[in-house]
Amino acid sequence: MESRGLHGCNETVLSKGECVVVDLNHLFLEDEVYQDPDLYHIFRTSNSYYYEMLYQEHLKYASSKVVKEKIIKH
Repeated sequence: MESRGLHGCNETVLSKGECVVVDLNHLFLEDEVYQDPDLYHIFRTSNSYYYEMLYQEHLKYASSKVVKEKIIKH
């Protein structure tokens, strides 16, 4: 199990429909990608970059929406 990136005993049973990562071969930590020029180039030229930018925009919008709702309620 450790060769698959699973450490320790995990007895949590997920509900039907929850996402599970079954292979860690092509997953990298954010710091690894930004520190390695080759990984960064692959990231920037992949669909992953596009979806990461969409996600970051969503986070900005969601946080500003929450701030606006708080101002209106007070």
